[in-house]
Amino acid sequence: MVRKALETVDRAPARGWVERQKRFYATRTHRHLRYSPGSVYAGHLVQHLMHAAQLPAGSRVLEVGCGAGRFTFDVLQSFDGELVVCDFSETLLDQLNGHLMTFPASQRHRVRIVPGDVYRLESVFGEAQFDAVIGFFFLHHLNDLADALRQLCRLVVPGGQMAFIEPNRRNPLFLLQTLCCPDMSWAEEKGMFVLGRSRIRQAFRSAGMMAPTIRTFGWFPPQILDRWGWAIRVEKRIEQMAFCRGILPFRLIQSRRPAGALGAEAVETGEGMPAGRAAERVVQVGGKAWARHRRSSA
Repeated sequence: MVRKALETVDRAPARGWVERQKRFYATRTHRHLRYSPGSVYAGHLVQHLMHAAQLPAGSRVLEVGCGAGRFTFDVLQSFDGELVVCDFSETLLDQLNGHLMTFPASQRHRVRIVPGDVYRLESVFGEAQFDAVIGFFFLHHLNDLADALRQLCRLVVPGGQMAFIEPNRRNPLFLLQTLCCPDMSWAEEKGMFVLGRSRIRQAFRSAGMMAPTIRTFGWFPPQILDRWGWAIRVEKRIEQMAFCRGILPFRLIQSRRPAGALGAEAVETGEGMPAGRAAERVVQVGGKAWARHRRSSA
């Protein structure tokens, strides 16, 4: 009883954060977060993340903060395995499900849609069962990054990984976007400006993950890439310029869960990080899942 009471107190700020986030996403249109079929920009970011992840066939992947699926469907088509998508907004998940219905049955059956917030996912999924947990522009919205990563770490099988794409706070265009975009607010986006490398590394290590690698990339916003796809070739040249690397707009953050009893030194340095797929695979998702598409579906 005492333990449950303490957990209730500890989770109170997280619940307040979730409710604020729900209100924020329910009261604005968020046009910049909508799924756009054939988006060069979305596909470009997904390609960077999935190329770094190197997921073998049959992997089980959890995308947190999926929203209405802006990046989800490019992820789905970039690997051969099961994709579980999660968000706290059932309104956004309904939109994602509507988009999913336009895909062939062979791809729909590889997707599971699960509502839930990041601080309670262990109660939804139970023990570790994912080869990878991924997210796009997700971490900087969290009010307690370390706690959220600890929750996610418990869902990753030993040897599995986390990979996230986040905005680079050193790029001045994100500040301009936050101030000028009517669908964004400083209260909800300010996290990107305090999410430095040292804080990221400390949060991952305290969660029990290996010391993360952080790499910047990109240059052009979606308004450019979605209109002139050839700009990607220019972007690659800019990425090679040493004086630009500090302000490239996106950060790819990648870390693995230790495969065994590697000790604190391995978590700190990243030594012993397995190159291949996690050796251990756990059973199917436990608990009740809000899923309309299952492997057994017709």
